[in-house]
Amino acid sequence: MDKTTSSFSYSKSRLRAGYSYPIKYTELESALSPEIIKALFYVHLDSGSPETTIIMSAHYSGECHRNSVFGGGYGAGLTSVTLSSVLSKNKAAVHDLLIEKGFPLLNQWIGKAMSAGDAWRASDHGILFEFNGGVLICRECN
Repeated sequence: MDKTTSSFSYSKSRLRAGYSYPIKYTELESALSPEIIKALFYVHLDSGSPETTIIMSAHYSGECHRNSVFGGGYGAGLTSVTLSSVLSKNKAAVHDLLIEKGFPLLNQWIGKAMSAGDAWRASDHGILFEFNGGVLICRECN
């Protein structure tokens, strides 16, 4: 399923048996501030992999891609977000952690990207959220 909202594209993969998405699209929109939504270019709900603990990731596409031959700079200076499916038995716990901790941290991280200096904004950056042992772990990657 693909659709485009007023500011970003959205897609969703087909779920495997025994898996669920931890949030609904409407909850995602409510959890992100309007300014942050304007800084998104793509959100994808992914069927994920049983081998990974990563439940959400965000990728800031550096402004250096603005004049890129590949993709013509689409998304340069903006952020894409991927949310992964989780075992259905973990859905409620992951949902609560994303609402209470994950989305506030994501809002802060994208807000930081929006106000960062030229040197930071020129290159790609990322942030990962893992669900491991009932705890949400967040780490930045450059």
